[in-house]
Amino acid sequence: MLWDEKDKFINLCSSLHGPAGQILRKLPTKGTTTAELEELLQTRFGTSKQAASFEAKLRARRRQEGETLQELHRDISRLVQLAFPNEPGSFLALEGRNAFLNALEDGDLEFEVLKLEPKTLSDAVDHTIRLECLVESVRARSHSATDKAGGRAHRQHNILAVTDKKESKDESVELQQ
Repeated sequence: MLWDEKDKFINLCSSLHGPAGQILRKLPTKGTTTAELEELLQTRFGTSKQAASFEAKLRARRRQEGETLQELHRDISRLVQLAFPNEPGSFLALEGRNAFLNALEDGDLEFEVLKLEPKTLSDAVDHTIRLECLVESVRARSHSATDKAGGRAHRQHNILAVTDKKESKDESVELQQ
């Protein structure tokens, strides 16, 4: 079935509901074409006109205090899709990876992840999660070792103090004799 311009316009207008339907109130009563209505809808609700804004948000995105890597991953992925709606998947994967690593704001962690050569955003997230777990594990172990070493040092200090007291007693006994 081929529609003429008038049929397309009427069908489009009748299918608009909610906020999109309210746009019809702003249209002139005569002379509006389907292309003009589509352009108005695209400007108001589409993302292609807002791609530069989403790209700026992507570049400025940083990991928030307490934000998980998975939450950061979801938001970066969303922003990449909105910032580059017409780009191929390989471009999106690389942009997502770079934006994610930039959002970490940790040069050492970024370097370690890049050494693992992630090709995509998901690869970068997986490597980062693994590295953060390793860092936490090492910190916990070293903290535990410090506590144990601190206990040994305290015990050794007490032993030395007892030894010093014994030597002091021996010296005073010698002096008395």
